[in-house]
Amino acid sequence: MKNWKSFIVFTCLLLVIFGSYQSAEAQQNLAQQAYAIFEQSCLNCHGPNGAFTEEIIIEHTALIETGAVVPGKPIASELYRRLLDKDPAKRMPLGQPQLRAAAILTIGNWIQ
Repeated sequence: MKNWKSFIVFTCLLLVIFGSYQSAEAQQNLAQQAYAIFEQSCLNCHGPNGAFTEEIIIEHTALIETGAVVPGKPIASELYRRLLDKDPAKRMPLGQPQLRAAAILTIGNWIQ
């Protein structure tokens, strides 16, 4: 009986550790996907050679410090709201078609 309990405890511990590892790996993958979207859709204007270099830095802590991203709250995040804006004069990327729903969802999940 004691071996059975030890086995259950050990199995639960492995599941917790493996789940945490998968979660961290999934978060890293999500961050890479979000950055790829930023790189493709935002850095032409907001990157080092863009017209709006002073407005945004595509770096997680800078996005939080400037208020562009509110961790855990996509709708409260200016960056996310600008992707969803119905007004083409406010919606990002400016002068381009709206990002696809999958890209917007990825960024929302990254903020979340």
